[in-house]
Amino acid sequence: MSTVTSKSPSDRIDDVLQHNLITAYFFKAPIIALNVVLTLLLSLPALWVMRPLFCKGKNDEPGNRRSLFSQIIRSTLVLVLGVIITQIQVFLTAFVVFAVVIGAYLALDPSVLPGFDLKTAFAMSVIQRVGSLGTVILTVALDQWFLESFADVDEDLPALRFVLQKRIAVTKALLRVGSTMILM
Repeated sequence: MSTVTSKSPSDRIDDVLQHNLITAYFFKAPIIALNVVLTLLLSLPALWVMRPLFCKGKNDEPGNRRSLFSQIIRSTLVLVLGVIITQIQVFLTAFVVFAVVIGAYLALDPSVLPGFDLKTAFAMSVIQRVGSLGTVILTVALDQWFLESFADVDEDLPALRFVLQKRIAVTKALLRVGSTMILM
């Protein structure tokens, strides 16, 4: 006696994807685009925090692939939560940098202290430029602790793995160029 097992819609889509290359690219295009966007949009610390959602776990079997639906749900969750984490990180970094820049400005020119207005200080182009540059430099400098954390990206996400490897290579190059310029 044979038993017929019904497949879930997700399993049926995966079966179709294995047999038809054009259909595979059509169905996988959204997940590829989503993974490229989240890799380029999120900070490395945010990706590091969200890593359990897109990396293989210790209990995952090597041949066990996640369904396309599961990949889309996980990538969307990583994108939404990662954007929140990235915004918090950039806000805190900018807050610290601008506080240091305004403090340095007031220390260098104490004559402006009696009539100091924070709105006027933020309108000054020197404070804007130095603060923005400092925020970018500090954000890239903080990324260096997370560069080696993404070796176990899931094989089901080749676009994320490829773009993340390129982004890490660019970050390493920026850190090398920056450290070389500082040492000169």
